[in-house]
Amino acid sequence: MNTINDYTSVSLAKELKALCDEVEAKNARIAEIKKLLSVKGQELGEKCYCDGVCIYPTNRKNIDYKGFLEKEKLIVPAEFIKESTSWSVRV
Repeated sequence: MNTINDYTSVSLAKELKALCDEVEAKNARIAEIKKLLSVKGQELGEKCYCDGVCIYPTNRKNIDYKGFLEKEKLIVPAEFIKESTSWSVRV
């Protein structure tokens, strides 16, 4: 694996790490607050508002396509399998 050591890249990497740490801390607090407000909404039992924040129930349905294909013993033809390459940055 190669390493980039030029001043600009190192500076950007350090700034990115610092910003990600800030975001992570804020996201943790956001999740905590949402959980507490969800409990209040659940106690009320219906959609409600609090100072411009909407608290509401959500219902979701998920389909287990992989499980369905396995159960039915179906194989996805190669022309329907798509591959791509993208670049990412992980901190």
